[in-house]
Amino acid sequence: MNEIEQSEVEFEQELRGVFARVDAPRGLKERILAARESSAQKVLAIEMKPRRVHWHLPARIAATVLLTAGVSGALVEHHYDEQRKAEKAREQLYLALQITHHAFQHVQDRLAEKGQPHE
Repeated sequence: MNEIEQSEVEFEQELRGVFARVDAPRGLKERILAARESSAQKVLAIEMKPRRVHWHLPARIAATVLLTAGVSGALVEHHYDEQRKAEKAREQLYLALQITHHAFQHVQDRLAEKGQPHE
């Protein structure tokens, strides 16, 4: 036998050894069937559980509504506060203009008394 034939024979023997029938360990069939039974029972248990009431969504909706109302209220209050400040500033400006007008009128009157024409 030449070297190539010898290698082929060894290779075939190795394959026969690898693919040789080996008996299953004792109790394997029972363990597989028990595992399958257990899995089926778990699936049934999951499917048979009563549905819990999901309160998360209504709670989130309520929190969103409250938050929106709070932010809206704060924005409206801020708007009214800005309006009050603007009105107060307008009143102060009007008073300042009245005082300035009165002061100019007084200066014009004094100039007129001294005989100086005003422009």
